[in-house]
Amino acid sequence: LCMRLNALDCSVVKLENLENRIRTRCCTLEQEGMINGLFARSRDVLDASCLEVMDYIATKLVFLDLREPFLDGLYVPNVNATRLSNVLDCFDPVLRYLCETVVP
Repeated sequence: LCMRLNALDCSVVKLENLENRIRTRCCTLEQEGMINGLFARSRDVLDASCLEVMDYIATKLVFLDLREPFLDGLYVPNVNATRLSNVLDCFDPVLRYLCETVVP
């Protein structure tokens, strides 16, 4: 999943580079306006795809990978004796690793 997110980010960078190269070759303002519209939809699709993958990673992280520490931290030994701050401590190393993996 992180590789897919990195690939989408790479696609965004390549799209920006392509857009800039085309812009330098097109001199008229009318053509530049068409270029903006042409690449706007592509950028929107790439951004939406990145958000979907990030949402899936976050959901998987909390509800699958950290399920036991999350549920045990919230409900064991009983609900009144636990605090959310204790549960969030187990998230820090995982989130740090995820940020290092996804963000270049």
